[in-house]
Amino acid sequence: CPLLLAFMGLALRVLPKEEAHGRIAQLPYVRLLMLAGSVLMLSWTSQSDSLVLRLVLVAASIVLAVLTFRRDARAANPMFPKGALRLGSEIGVLYWILLLNSVVITFVNTYATLHMQVLHGASPLTASYLYIAVSVGWSISSFIVPGWRGGMEVFGIVVGLCVVLAGAIGTGYVVTRGPIGIIIAFMFVLGLGIGFMNSPLVQRAIRISPDHERHIAGASVQTMRTMGVALGAAAVGLVAVAAGLVADAATPALVAHAMQWVYAGAATIAFVCLLCVVPVIAAHRRSVSS
Repeated sequence: CPLLLAFMGLALRVLPKEEAHGRIAQLPYVRLLMLAGSVLMLSWTSQSDSLVLRLVLVAASIVLAVLTFRRDARAANPMFPKGALRLGSEIGVLYWILLLNSVVITFVNTYATLHMQVLHGASPLTASYLYIAVSVGWSISSFIVPGWRGGMEVFGIVVGLCVVLAGAIGTGYVVTRGPIGIIIAFMFVLGLGIGFMNSPLVQRAIRISPDHERHIAGASVQTMRTMGVALGAAAVGLVAVAAGLVADAATPALVAHAMQWVYAGAATIAFVCLLCVVPVIAAHRRSVSS
């Protein structure tokens, strides 16, 4: 609490004061409810044993998410910049990378303490070191990239996504084999990758946005990240349940089987993230040559 108050005081002192209309902007309740409904429908898939119902819920979740972004594009007070999630635009690709990378992190983290305790006999305290390893790696690389601009932004995104992919593949390979130290090391590598790509990606998303949309791009980054975490939590639950993981039968064999599917999913999504960076590289080359 004292630290929070200190940050609030610094914000009031450092942030520039601007004139405003003095009214609270109208919240986009309908679009927020639609996004929440999309995530809820995806999460409900893990509560059903019917394959047909799961497919229906997944399809409905995707349709509702698409309708939300279309409605937002026509709104007078949009939550996202124009072209968000449109693969034909650089800003859309950057937002996809941000969204999918958050899904990867959620896939890797959700069952981390479970497999550490069930498969490797780690104590809850030791299992929590996985999260510390990710945080330390993220922090170290975050100190390296803040001054990167232009081509170095793209370089940071590419390097970060490659490192994230390596960390996801490595963690998936050793998750059932161990030893614990190697698992923690790969989680550290994953954190390094996140730190390398996060700041350059956010900087570039804001910089390439039109002047009148930069405030929207800056504010919507956290919304997109939160959406990725929510979708990732729902999706990883679906994958784990589909692989046979249930709360009252978490035997080592069952957990090992489910974790192979979960971490294979994380590596696959990380690979898709890396493919998404190709249009970003192409757009940067066009901007340099023009």
